[in-house]
Amino acid sequence: MALRFVLLGPPGSGKSTQGTRISAKFGVPLLGSGDLIRRHIARGTEFGKKVEAQIAAGNFAPDADILYWMKRRLEEPDAAAGWVLDGFPRDVSQAWSFDQELGVMAHEMRAIEIRLRSRRAEARLIGRRICGECGRTLKPGDIGDDGLCGCGGALTRRPDDEGEAVRRRMAIYRSITAPVVDYYAQDSRLASIDGDGTEDEVFERLLRAMDVDRS
Repeated sequence: MALRFVLLGPPGSGKSTQGTRISAKFGVPLLGSGDLIRRHIARGTEFGKKVEAQIAAGNFAPDADILYWMKRRLEEPDAAAGWVLDGFPRDVSQAWSFDQELGVMAHEMRAIEIRLRSRRAEARLIGRRICGECGRTLKPGDIGDDGLCGCGGALTRRPDDEGEAVRRRMAIYRSITAPVVDYYAQDSRLASIDGDGTEDEVFERLLRAMDVDRS
């Protein structure tokens, strides 16, 4: 059976970090609507031009477009053995529509919630830095005494990792995206793990929740 998973959890819960590890271990793509949009914008496709203008105006990309192009992306050869989704579906409406697009595959898909208390998630986001040289994201414990990245690059904080912006992101998650957890739980497609701990500890919990061959 193909590996098909949705990673859920608040900002700062480590979805992207753990999704990247799953992708590398099992050789399946890590996908999200943000990555999909950036890919189309970079390639200059008609959809990319359309959605770039919408985002610049402060709007979300239309659900119908995102669903169409996400399904097309999942039909590409590298996704034949499965995929992991991060940041998609964004809300219950998207989750329901995505199930309709997937058809019978929707029954094979599983969701894993990475739980993390809001205060802990906020501390992670506010504390992390981005390297201007290599683009790496560093947690507070990864930053050397000199305040630089291991490559020697200077570190900055993303604008959406500032305190007020983080609190806004958490509020949006609670009101819009958190209900997706209940959506997948209602038909037993959800597993939930503790997101507190080291990356390795959380990854081991994630693998157990996935219930797949870890060899």
